[in-house]
Amino acid sequence: MDVPVDVDTANADALFPLPSLHPPSSLCPTLQLGVSAASRETVRRVLRESHYRWHLYLNDEGFHNHAAHHVLSVYALGASPPLIVETYERLFPTLMAAVPTAEPITRANYFDHLGKLRHYDAYRAFFADEVLRRGAKKVMEEFLFSKTANIVPVGRENQPGRMLTRLLAVLVHPFIHVGYGLEFGLPGILVEGLAEAATHPINGPALIPHTLFGDETDLHAAALSFPAPYKLVLEDLGKKATNGKSHAPATTPHALEILARVIADARLDPKPLVLRDLDQRVAIEKVCSAFGPDLIALADEWYAGTTGVDAVTRKLDEVLWMTVVMYGVAGHGARASAPGGEMNADFFLMHLVTSAPALPAYAAYLSPYALSLLVRTYFAATFAWYIARGRGPLPIADLYAGTAPPDRAPPSPTTTTSGTDSRRNAWHAILHSAAQERDEHLTKLQRALGHCAARLGATPPGVFAGLDVEGAEVLDGTLFVRVAGLTAVRIGWARDVGPDRAEWDRMGFFE
Repeated sequence: MDVPVDVDTANADALFPLPSLHPPSSLCPTLQLGVSAASRETVRRVLRESHYRWHLYLNDEGFHNHAAHHVLSVYALGASPPLIVETYERLFPTLMAAVPTAEPITRANYFDHLGKLRHYDAYRAFFADEVLRRGAKKVMEEFLFSKTANIVPVGRENQPGRMLTRLLAVLVHPFIHVGYGLEFGLPGILVEGLAEAATHPINGPALIPHTLFGDETDLHAAALSFPAPYKLVLEDLGKKATNGKSHAPATTPHALEILARVIADARLDPKPLVLRDLDQRVAIEKVCSAFGPDLIALADEWYAGTTGVDAVTRKLDEVLWMTVVMYGVAGHGARASAPGGEMNADFFLMHLVTSAPALPAYAAYLSPYALSLLVRTYFAATFAWYIARGRGPLPIADLYAGTAPPDRAPPSPTTTTSGTDSRRNAWHAILHSAAQERDEHLTKLQRALGHCAARLGATPPGVFAGLDVEGAEVLDGTLFVRVAGLTAVRIGWARDVGPDRAEWDRMGFFE
């Protein structure tokens, strides 16, 4: 397993070093037990081969190649080298061979071929040169967040490039791919994600208006410096206790309060748009056209005045809570509409949960100006998808009343008990299964929920009691294991294979 013989191996080695053992921010997901020198080397070889051998799209319709996502996720969950290789090779029948592009992409013609997936290979080569010469920060800020990349008429057709819109297009797939590159310190994966963004269509331009791009004086300012994941707590003895609360007061609405307002606002009702039977690409366009200005205004209000590490950290954590509530609480609330009556495990809202943990990796690299653009537009995009899926009710108290306590693992193929032994840690079974999972989306979801639990799982009930959100008083850190358990029961465990294996739900929340 290696790169083709005609590839510059020095360049290949620079694009694919060993994955970093330490994420760029203490807010990022961490590696699980099982990561080894052998597994790191296996990941490097697999991803390096994949980069040159396969297209990042599965077909001319623009379906996405998730091989890198799946390989990095199982690796991070502690998969052995043979399992990593098996995970990769299992995808071969679905992958499309790399297609060389006749015309290279240069700075002179960069804007001429945006949105053309058959130019992916040329954009990949272009960004490889840019990233290796200039570094991730400068390249992202110029090609994703500058006015020239987004709102200035450019190129053969004299149209705005709208690169930030492309980054968040088609269920935020380019955003996710770039995030993996940043999280694992892999320039090659970052390059793939940037090329994917460049070849993506423009979804919902009304969601990201030209007025969002202001004075670029600080576009290339230094990124925030997030604290180390550990501190010497014994050095704090004798100091005034803070009960774990941030020193920065919360002066803007919580993301869950914005979510409650989206549900209650009659102006954002999706029913008049008649979305139920539409292709989701059409549905998201209709939502962004109808509600884009309202959603970006909510994002501006939510993020207003957010500066400094403490405030940004609080906002990124809020996004984790909000996306899991959107997917998990709405899914449990609509369980009667799903096969088996367990959960409406919505395929589209699931992507919001798997994408949210990428934000801290971006935050470690981007200037506060660029980060503000990204967080606000990502925030607005999550609401656009929530509305496009029907704006399902969020009965938080019902979820807590109807799910098992978090110390009771759902039954798995490796156990014969009913899952009622309170001595067991549910996460052991869930993450073990996720590392062996054939469905890459399930692997990514359970890893994301595990990260949320590791970061926020100790949150006690009552923390959100002061929010203007129905049921928030019972919300606590067990949310994540409850949702992970529901998903495992609904979609299946790693060894549940065959024709009866469940699929993600796509009926939405239109009842």
